Amino acid sequence: MGVLQEYLKKFQEEHKTDLPKFNPAEMEIITISRTTGCGARQIADRLAEKLGYKVWDSEIMISICQNMELSKSQYNLKDEKDFALGKNYMGDFFDDKGLTNFTYKKELTKLLYTICLNNKAIIIGRGANFYIKNALHVRLDADINKRITKIAEDLQSSRIVAKNFIQKTDKAREKFVKTCFGKERVKNFKYDITLDTDNFTYDDVCKIIMVAMECHKANLKREYID
Repeated sequence: MGVLQEYLKKFQEEHKTDLPKFNPAEMEIITISRTTGCGARQIADRLAEKLGYKVWDSEIMISICQNMELSKSQYNLKDEKDFALGKNYMGDFFDDKGLTNFTYKKELTKLLYTICLNNKAIIIGRGANFYIKNALHVRLDADINKRITKIAEDLQSSRIVAKNFIQKTDKAREKFVKTCFGKERVKNFKYDITLDTDNFTYDDVCKIIMVAMECHKANLKREYID
């Protein structure tokens, strides 16, 4: 049983009747939307270490598939490493493989709710920014050439392969969020902070997000307590 399943099981056992509510004034959740190869995972890991948070990334999608009892062969998952690198695109799930748009959102809601109850989390992608109102919403990007260089190193591939990988992955992610949340909502979504990782070191990006998080937490307390 994965960590998310353990959280969810404990949550369901402890709250069989009344759903617990988290205090928005105390919420410490960061969502990160990103382009492929901008260093989001590395930044999230460093940020989590500095803040004492937990990072949730591909574990969420894997957990949803496990909850739906989809076999690895059904979603062509060789192993978690392949999945984390993005070789299976979430846009592919909305067909006859057993995971519909409605089912995905239902399962995602349960898992995100559980993560929020445990608080102090960094959630990468998965459309979490459209669900969690009081989180700090971050968008990360980088120059395409630098992203190609990074992905080529990660995949140990040529730049042509890396470029195709980036284009396919970003296109699939865009299709995924528009399918789940609607084109207009995606188009009009406003992030709290948008950073180009070309212009800063990963540690600098972490520092900026940490300062933004402190301001965000103060604003939540003023809104919900004062």
